[in-house]
Order: sequence, then structure tokens, then C-alpha cells
Amino acid sequence: MNWIKYSRSATIICIALGLLAGYLILLFSNPAQAGNGFRAILSGGFIGGNRRIGDVFYYATPLLMVGLGVAVGFKTGAFNIGGPRQFVIGGYFAMLTAHTLQVPRPLSWLIPLVAAAAAAAL
Repeated sequence: MNWIKYSRSATIICIALGLLAGYLILLFSNPAQAGNGFRAILSGGFIGGNRRIGDVFYYATPLLMVGLGVAVGFKTGAFNIGGPRQFVIGGYFAMLTAHTLQVPRPLSWLIPLVAAAAAAAL
């Protein structure tokens, strides 16, 4: 099983299994529309112009940020399952300090960082 860590084929297999699992869920939940739903999933961000591609990046960015944060934690040996909470708390404090409190720029970066770190410590 050690070859799975470093293999491109393992990535492709995981993507294919994830797509298969999604299709099976669609098939069991609504068999009549499973094919249309699966096509919409595969082509959803690419058909409809720049607006749709922008929406994909808009919705994927928080997931990517949390995933990268958790990956860094796992790589260093830390166990962290509070990534989404830290992301939300950091975002809240960023908006609070930048727009509501209107603190200077260095503090508007530091305060959300400290708040997210405090959320991680809880």
C-alpha cells in the first residue's frame, strides 16, 4: 500500500471512485434524473461563461484554504479537525477589524490570526 502515496494512478482511482459513489447516490435518490444530474455536476462550472467559472472559484476557495490548513497540520504531526471553525472565526474577525472597527492594516491582519489561533486552542 506504500505505492499509493506517490502514485498518480492512485489519485485518478480516487477521483473515479468518488464520481462513481456520487453517481450511485444520485441513482438511488432519483433514478429518472441521475444522468442529467451527473452531467450537471461534471459540466456545471464550465458551461455558462466566465460567471460560472468565477462561481466555482468563489465557492472552492474556502474549501481549498481549509484543506491546505489541515494538510499542513497533518504534515507536521498535529491533529486538527477544527479547520472550518478557524476559517469562519478568522473571517469574522477580519471583517470586524477591517470594516467595523477600522483598525490600521497591520492589526487588521494580526487580530484575525490571533482569533483563529485562539479557536484552534479551544
